[in-house]
Amino acid sequence: MPVWAAALIWLLVGLAVLALGAGIVVLVRTLRVKAPEIINEPMLTPDPEVCQHAAESLSQMVRFKTISYDNMETGGTSAEFLGLHAYLEKRYPGVHRTMQREKLGLSLIYRWPAQNPQGDPLLFCAHLDVVAAEGEWEHQPFSGDIADGYVFGRGSLDCKDIITGVMEATEALINEGFAPTRDIYFAFGQDEEISGTQGAVKIAELFKKHGIHFAMVLDEGGCVKKGAPGLKHMLATIDISEKGFLNFKLTAHTKGGHSSTPARHTAIGQLSEAVCRIEYRRRPAHLEPVVAERLTRMAPFMSFQRRMMIANLWLLKPLLLRSMAKDPKENSMIRSTIACTMAKGSSAPNILPETAEIICNCRPAHGDSCEKILHFIRELVRDLDIEVDSLRAADASKISDFRSPEFETLSTLITEMYKNVLVVPNISSGGTDSRKYEDLCDCVFRFGPFVLTPFDTSKVHASNESMRIESLGAGVLFYKELIRRMAQ
Repeated sequence: MPVWAAALIWLLVGLAVLALGAGIVVLVRTLRVKAPEIINEPMLTPDPEVCQHAAESLSQMVRFKTISYDNMETGGTSAEFLGLHAYLEKRYPGVHRTMQREKLGLSLIYRWPAQNPQGDPLLFCAHLDVVAAEGEWEHQPFSGDIADGYVFGRGSLDCKDIITGVMEATEALINEGFAPTRDIYFAFGQDEEISGTQGAVKIAELFKKHGIHFAMVLDEGGCVKKGAPGLKHMLATIDISEKGFLNFKLTAHTKGGHSSTPARHTAIGQLSEAVCRIEYRRRPAHLEPVVAERLTRMAPFMSFQRRMMIANLWLLKPLLLRSMAKDPKENSMIRSTIACTMAKGSSAPNILPETAEIICNCRPAHGDSCEKILHFIRELVRDLDIEVDSLRAADASKISDFRSPEFETLSTLITEMYKNVLVVPNISSGGTDSRKYEDLCDCVFRFGPFVLTPFDTSKVHASNESMRIESLGAGVLFYKELIRRMAQ
């Protein structure tokens, strides 16, 4: 046998042995993935009186049309905020007797001082403002109707439910004679829905001026999801960071005229080509440690194929990323996303626009940046004579430690209270006020302690927004116990 043939045989045998060895390792690692112990008991249920009182409170809060505008005098909106301020003072006399309240514009800051503070203070965040109510509603959007076990109205899910939960819990603790061992702050901003420049930004500046550093910041974000795809158990997501935010505009200029004699490429035609390129050339995919941790915790409940990929990232990460890219929600976890959302051309069907524009919204992932993405877009459309202008930009926020004692306290309480639940860290694709406080705290978490179904979450910023009363009551119990554990 020729030497080269023998060498080839040995090479093939070696490759086969390596492949077999790798296969055995992959299989063993997959089989070693075990489901964590989850308490298969009914969740703790709040007293009906607690639920009813919270429902009535939320119902009243929803009735104030606290829609955020750049000019709060639009439609007398500031009066709605002031009305909500007055209602909170009347509804929660214990809170306003015990806590120090400060108004900053239309925002509210509360401080519950400890007699002998031990440790850095806690900060609970929420926002007073809501988005406008459009579409068809079964119950009027600012009626606050209580029906079929729900409180209906704009803001019932985003996020006057959190204000209700925090205030109800604190009022109850004060009435029970509880005294915190560390200062507790509430920050209720006035304009989270339009970037928080007059609310959370100024509140954070005030805290910074006074040299305050928080042990934990808790804001809206994740929730306890009931009916998560592929899971028999409920899934609690604690958002420990946020993706970035970038709006940019594509503008094309061409010679206008009558549509009966168009040039080979119109302004809208050039923009259409640009959109196709943007959608085809997606940003690179990568797996953040937070996303990997989330997948690892969920792996035991996934299909064997997905479990195998997660358990063997050393070999199968490319296959996992390719699989995740097929689903819009999972795809948003592994890369910066870009969506073209608004377009403007001529004012009539038979007029060629001299200028046409498209606005795109991008959510930059960690490891990417607004500057990199704008450079990428400009290179992508260089030959199309299209201007690219940044309208609003903010890179991804800091990542808080999901191995910290504060995260563990949250996670343990969720597990004990909701029982049949899997807790995972997560990165939010949306934005909250909490990123404004990152310089004041190392543990910034986003979690609302409410059990929501996919149908419930689909109503955020949509018609028929509503909060289940039993879930609201459970949220009150959660905040009450969390304050006890972290300030006792």
